[in-house]
This record gives sequence, C-alpha cells and structure tokens, in this order.
Amino acid sequence: MTPRKAHLDTLAVSLLLGCCLFWGLQQVLIKATIAEIPPMFQASLRLIGATSLLWLWCAWRRIALFSRDGSLAAGLLVLVVIGVTLMPASGFWLALPVAWRLWR
Repeated sequence: MTPRKAHLDTLAVSLLLGCCLFWGLQQVLIKATIAEIPPMFQASLRLIGATSLLWLWCAWRRIALFSRDGSLAAGLLVLVVIGVTLMPASGFWLALPVAWRLWR
C-alpha cells in the first residue's frame, strides 16, 4: 500500500480540474443541443457512457462488481431513500391522483 500524502500531487490536481471542466461543459452542451436532442435521451447517453467506462475500469482493476458481500440490503435501502427523496422533484406526487382516478 502506498503511503498517504499530505498534499495533492500534479496528477490529482489535473484530474480534479479535468473533472470540473467536463462537468461544466456538460451543462453548456445540454443547453446548446436541447432543441435537437431531448434531455432524457442526452441523460441516457451520459448514463450509458459513464456505466461503460466504470465497468471497463473495474474490469481493468479486477474489481468484482457482482460478488455476494452482504451489501445488497444496504444498497436497496439507499435506492429507496434516494428515490423517495427525488420523487417530489420528478412530479410523481402531482401525477398520482390522476393515475389513481384512471385506474379506478
């Protein structure tokens, strides 16, 4: 194991700046292309790209993603908590009475 450093080296600073630049340009790109490409499709493309890169990185580092390590229950709990937290922002609660009336 490598010893912990007291300061960030050039590689770490470069990666952080690159990440900030990438995130900032994403917002500009979304605004520039919103007329041609729907936002949900853009988000889907970003999600697929990020998932593919993460999966390749884990394969390169030989990190097992689907091993049974006892974290499934905690992961599902976090998924539910985040889902319930984001539901008001998605308009789910506004559409629920309409869906209930249509279902009855």
